[in-house]
Amino acid sequence: MVLLVNSYFSIEDRINKSAEDYLEKTNEYAISILEQSIEKYYVLLKEQSSELIVSLESSNENKNELVSLSAIAKDEVEGLFLLDENGQNKMSVKLNANTEFSMNQLNDEYLKKDESLAKFFQKRSIRNGKEYFLNGLYYINLYIYDEKSKQSVVAPINLQKLYKNQIKNGSQVYQGYTMIKNSDFVVIMHPSMNQINLNITKDRKKNYPSFDFQGLEKVEKVQQNQVEGTIYYDSYWWDQEIPTEAEKMSVFKWVDIGESRWVVATNSDVKERKGLTAENLLLLLVIFLIIVIVFILFIFILRQYQHQYKVYIKYKESEKRREEEKNRHELDLKIQQESKLETIGIVSTTIVHDLNNILTPLLGMTKLMMEENSEDEALLSDLESIYLSAKKGQELSGNILRFAKLDNKEKRDSDIVETVSEGVKTIRPLIPKNVELNLQIIGTDYPSISMEPQDIQNILFNLITNAYQAIGKSRGKIIVSVSKERTDDSKKNPFHFKDKEIIVVKVMDNGPGIPKEIQDKVLVTPFYTTKDETGGTGLGLFVVTSLAKKYGWQVKLFSDESGTTFSIRIPI
Repeated sequence: MVLLVNSYFSIEDRINKSAEDYLEKTNEYAISILEQSIEKYYVLLKEQSSELIVSLESSNENKNELVSLSAIAKDEVEGLFLLDENGQNKMSVKLNANTEFSMNQLNDEYLKKDESLAKFFQKRSIRNGKEYFLNGLYYINLYIYDEKSKQSVVAPINLQKLYKNQIKNGSQVYQGYTMIKNSDFVVIMHPSMNQINLNITKDRKKNYPSFDFQGLEKVEKVQQNQVEGTIYYDSYWWDQEIPTEAEKMSVFKWVDIGESRWVVATNSDVKERKGLTAENLLLLLVIFLIIVIVFILFIFILRQYQHQYKVYIKYKESEKRREEEKNRHELDLKIQQESKLETIGIVSTTIVHDLNNILTPLLGMTKLMMEENSEDEALLSDLESIYLSAKKGQELSGNILRFAKLDNKEKRDSDIVETVSEGVKTIRPLIPKNVELNLQIIGTDYPSISMEPQDIQNILFNLITNAYQAIGKSRGKIIVSVSKERTDDSKKNPFHFKDKEIIVVKVMDNGPGIPKEIQDKVLVTPFYTTKDETGGTGLGLFVVTSLAKKYGWQVKLFSDESGTTFSIRIPI
């Protein structure tokens, strides 16, 4: 129970860390796009400032520079102002997304609202001013000073259109969004237009007086005192028509763009990340494990009681015989002690044997359930936990059997033909009826191989299982063959394979084959699987290669549209 609880919290921490990393990258992406977009327009205007000024002052209607700028800027750059050396508006041009422009139709309010314009004429190095609110949206003005003509070009940037075109559509995968606020915590860019120009706490309180704003007050306080960070808080989804409550995770960072100072924050739903279903299934798993443990303890205590009762009866009988004959008593006492040890050994191995009988169908049925429920990630995770727990129990029983010297899994010289034949015979009942499984032994006089027979059988089980799953419901054939070959001394063979006689165990099927582009991945990458419908852990072939490496064997794969062949090459 303690390990289970610790594992749960460890997984929860990893999920939170993964979510924080994802949001941090998303936030950095949004900041990068924001800075690069503004920098792009500044550089564009700076490089073409002289030509743009000439084009603005020209009476010629064919203004190619303006048409080109309109096409690049789309609807993010509202237009251009041409100011003289004293900052007086000489003329303006209004741009639109259709690469058209209108002369002197840009409102002077774009200049009047800009508090930083006067500072620009004092210090020509300023690139852009502080954001300002106009016609329900926020803008910043880009400043370009042309030394040659002593005139300036001012370009208002529509921040909401910049946000919509560059940031909003590319920065969210889970429920959530990126938003930008100014130093007064007033929203200047947001997915919902009705949130623009609202202070995140004061103005929203007026609109939603019944809502709880403690979470947002916490956000405002933290962001006032930190340059960047991560915050967990309770709030609402403000991009919905009727905001709903949400437990949020937010990654934020302050950025300086010209005279503007903004905080860029990316928010996500915490519950969506964790998954409520996983918590419920974990609780069910805990209850199931408790029941299994109680049942095993009950059986163990019952058997112990029976054993103690038998020992007690024998002890009473020995006491009666003690009075009749002292020598016989000593002999009987010795026999009794040996009988105790023998009984303990028998009971222990009987329990282990029965436990193996219980665990074997449990492992098989759990594996089938994992294959049948591969699309349910949460259930699949719980089934994998059950499977691993049962497997651990089987390993524990194996340790007890080895201690009792009834099961020796040390490496020994084994008949490869007999071992492969036994493995095929064991798995044949599990093969679907639409798949034919054949064994071919080519040649005779096979030498013994030093190995654990269970390992080569485990390799066969994984390869045959993959083969009939690949064949699916159509008619198919699987051939397991054992043969001997002679290798050459080419560079493609490792040193211990050069110019040697080897045993080759092959598993061949006539399934659809493995795509060439992933053949290198399936053998060496754990958890890599292509089973979308039937499901799969991605560990079968990884186990095969791992077991082969244990003995220094080679695993070869050949696959095309007519089928797949796995070869296990064993040096003699």
